[in-house]
Amino acid sequence: MVTAGGAQNLMKGYRVLPGRRVLIAGSGPLLLVVAHYLLRGGAQVVAVCEASPMRRIWRFAHRMLPHLNFVQQGYHYRREIKAAGVRFLTGHVIRRALGSTEVTGAVSPAATISGAGR
Repeated sequence: MVTAGGAQNLMKGYRVLPGRRVLIAGSGPLLLVVAHYLLRGGAQVVAVCEASPMRRIWRFAHRMLPHLNFVQQGYHYRREIKAAGVRFLTGHVIRRALGSTEVTGAVSPAATISGAGR
């Protein structure tokens, strides 16, 4: 396991994938950026799990109006992620990783996400 910031650092700074199959979890726009870099680097992104529910995300949309260039970039990343067949789940907080020698899945109160390992 590695944080989204750690994964981004490995990809941008060292051109190293943190794994071949990846589940990205957390909160905020960095998740989209990391998914973008991982997909471009050849990783299979199993899912992106945003901790905040969609209604909470939209509540802050008005604050992004002065930063439309970031909104456009985020929209591009989101489209790219969707086109790659990656599930984008909102309101999902990972509570437990599954597997004994490697992560093979993850548990969220909302769902069990399998296939994160290998």
